[in-house]
Amino acid sequence: MNSNFNNKITHNAIFIMLFFVFSLTLCSIYFGSAFAQETGQIDVIVNGHDGQSKMNTLLINSSNMIVENVTSNETSFIFENLSLGNQYLILLNYKGIDYPVMILVNQTRHETMIHVFEPTHSDEDISIDFHHVFITTGENYLNVTEFLQFKNFGDTVINNPDIKIEIPNNFMNFIWDQDCCLEPSDFGILFNPIEPLMPNGSQTINFKYRLEPSINEYSFVKRQYYDTSVVVVTLNPDVVTVISSDNLDSEGLIEIEGNMVDAYSSISISAGEGFSITVAGYRSSGIDLLWIGTGVLIILGIGGGVYAFRSSRKSIEQLMSDEDTLTSKLEQIEKDFINKNINELEYLKLKLKNKTTLEKIRSRIQEQEKVKKIVE
Repeated sequence: MNSNFNNKITHNAIFIMLFFVFSLTLCSIYFGSAFAQETGQIDVIVNGHDGQSKMNTLLINSSNMIVENVTSNETSFIFENLSLGNQYLILLNYKGIDYPVMILVNQTRHETMIHVFEPTHSDEDISIDFHHVFITTGENYLNVTEFLQFKNFGDTVINNPDIKIEIPNNFMNFIWDQDCCLEPSDFGILFNPIEPLMPNGSQTINFKYRLEPSINEYSFVKRQYYDTSVVVVTLNPDVVTVISSDNLDSEGLIEIEGNMVDAYSSISISAGEGFSITVAGYRSSGIDLLWIGTGVLIILGIGGGVYAFRSSRKSIEQLMSDEDTLTSKLEQIEKDFINKNINELEYLKLKLKNKTTLEKIRSRIQEQEKVKKIVE
């Protein structure tokens, strides 16, 4: 009796174990198959292609290995069987210009659009967003540091252009923070950016040099080869006296990084035009300086956005409302900078733009108030 009972238990246990193992095997096969099918794909669509030129496109995984290499003139193609959760780099080359796109494949299908542009070597679509000239002194010489930001305002990608930068004659001790891309010329230097300049893209450059005038008065003259939004010239007020300036407005004494400097600025200089500032005192010390104007923190800035007064006349009420708005805006800019909500470059840019606009509005208010008094 016990033997039969034990046999039944043994047979039942074996049956249950076999059923359990069989079920696990089926689940493993099912889920393993389902997991194996969970791969991703990237649908690539190319805009701006001329319809004929071949493109070479590499798909590179996070281990920097080439997964796939496609050469075609088709404006759409697919990368398939990609591991979910991995990051891939699509590197498309069109007419010698690379267009990189990073994609994290976290779903079964991605669609990415890459816009390509026709390349050009011409510099005709180059402009200067801002140009800062900082003049300091040594023992009987002037040190000049220039910072420029060039921008491509066209609809082509500018590749290997020769960007012209004028430097005064007889400059010495030229210092440039890279080992390439600059060539001396009879008017200054030619700058050839390493990276192509995409539409609406920008490229910065900075360099310094020494000037050693033979007399104690020097006129620093610059001609702009490209339309320039903002020019700012700052000087050391302890040893340099500004005799005169052309196409520059005095902004008075301002504080930059704990140092007081004298600032001059100009907005919207057209290509072929320029600016100049005549200084003295760098060959001696202890000169008392007289400064005019009110201080406004400016050093670098992107031009544009200057208030349009010429198109129509506003009432005094409208102008005073604009004045209050800009005053509040300037106060908020100060708070944002103190609280480190904006960086110094953004702060200086916004300060210059809004301060210039505010001064023009106040000038218009004064003009209309004079007219009102005459009429009354």
